[in-house]
Amino acid sequence: MRLACVFVPRFALAVEARLDSRLLRTPAIVYSGNRVLAASSELTGVYPGQPLRQARAVYPHAIFVPANPLLYREVSEAMFVALEQIGPYVELAEQGCAFVDVGGLDGHYADPFALAGKIVDVVRDATGLLPAVGVAEGKFVARVAAALCPPGDAGVVPPGRERDFLRDKSVSLLSAAPEVIEQLHMLALHTLGDHRRGGDAARSAHRRRRSLAAHAPHAPRARNRCRCPARPPCGAPRRAATVRGSQSRAGRRRRPSSTDRAC
Repeated sequence: MRLACVFVPRFALAVEARLDSRLLRTPAIVYSGNRVLAASSELTGVYPGQPLRQARAVYPHAIFVPANPLLYREVSEAMFVALEQIGPYVELAEQGCAFVDVGGLDGHYADPFALAGKIVDVVRDATGLLPAVGVAEGKFVARVAAALCPPGDAGVVPPGRERDFLRDKSVSLLSAAPEVIEQLHMLALHTLGDHRRGGDAARSAHRRRRSLAAHAPHAPRARNRCRCPARPPCGAPRRAATVRGSQSRAGRRRRPSSTDRAC
């Protein structure tokens, strides 16, 4: 499916900057509760979901802005309505990111870049925000294309060139926690091409292991051994059963019954 990804980088911060122009010139961090929601691009090492105390410790002089979820929801809805002017199918993936089905719209525009320009215009008019647009086959490729573009620009991936486009892109573009990205780098998986080759190699090795296991001769099964700690192992000599109770009962005199007394 040919899709256009409409992406507003650091959405919460972009919305707040409409109300406070200082956020366009001064490093700022938007937070919700005790977590970072968005941060200025120059604040390296600060990422969404990071504990707020860590961000304050690294950048104590940044402007800290409490989040306004209701405002963000209203802007996202306005963005959704505006994109319905472009295509009949619109999906809001998250706040500040939406997908539009642009299949069959090529005849209405001179080229994909003209289509992307129209998308930028309708979103800017409805929300005052400047999005980046990526056009490609599939959500992931379109999202990567949009993430690599500055706001107001567009990236177009020709059909059939998706694998070539992703080959040299950084694994940091994956929607994963920073710890996961760091582990990928430790495994020498620095690009999406490396990640794909690593996944293919792992799947191939798994198939080989399953094939070898299926054709390997079956080893004789070991005899079941009793491992209960309350009982001795099988084959060990057993102690004679205690008969103290039975002997004491046997040594007692039986009381005569009424029948015996009658006799």
